[in-house]
Amino acid sequence: MGGRADSRSPVLASHGASPYALLDLDSHFFRMERRMAAIISVLPEFKGFAVEYDPNSNPFFEAICVDNLRKIKTVELGKQLLAGIENATPQSRSTFPLGVNVILRPLLNGMQYNQSGLKPLKNWGATGAPFKLAGMVKSEHPGHNLTRKQENGAVVDCPFWKDGTSANEAVDKSATINKKGTVCHVTFSNAQFMTSKGESCVSFIVLAHELIHSLHCLQGVHAGDQEELLTSGEGVYSDEPMSEAAFRNAFGMKKRSAYF
Repeated sequence: MGGRADSRSPVLASHGASPYALLDLDSHFFRMERRMAAIISVLPEFKGFAVEYDPNSNPFFEAICVDNLRKIKTVELGKQLLAGIENATPQSRSTFPLGVNVILRPLLNGMQYNQSGLKPLKNWGATGAPFKLAGMVKSEHPGHNLTRKQENGAVVDCPFWKDGTSANEAVDKSATINKKGTVCHVTFSNAQFMTSKGESCVSFIVLAHELIHSLHCLQGVHAGDQEELLTSGEGVYSDEPMSEAAFRNAFGMKKRSAYF
């Protein structure tokens, strides 16, 4: 397409209870204003994707998402994953823009890394609002006192544990099975560098993991209580061709020792 026309035609307008306002098209992207501080920006380089974020509080979120999607696309497995999301035809679409199957969002509070043996006291605001940290207290919870195995086999204590995580969320959970399919939100942070087990990870692998969940939901083939093992490629699913383990292998990375 050429430059922006003098008179832009609306592509999508607000209807009824839809949270979206007018959508404009230009030569680089089209953006939908949300009735709050957040905007929704469709990613032209990655069909089927959009990002929803507040440019004032997360000015680089769109660029971060594009950078990680580009990295995923550098391997054949990543191209297959992104094509599957682009070409999915979920029956349940909620109020998602036409052609968008996954909307990426930043973590509300970002990634928190807490000292081992301690847990934060959180004062939560209204629904959808970030929490405020009220202090730290001792904790004996196993997830707050992690160990990890070094390359030489020695088991050592992890100095920190992660609080907050990237996650896929099906908009219509009833449509995640029976091949009905539903659009998804994916909450994503590029600041996640460790798993819940204390093992190292990188942001594009984290995103690929969540997008595999998205693909399952879009196709209506969510595996229920086996979903995490299937997506991780662990246990009886160690040979699963579309899994985090397969992505780690494609990028020459060490496989996770365990998910749970």
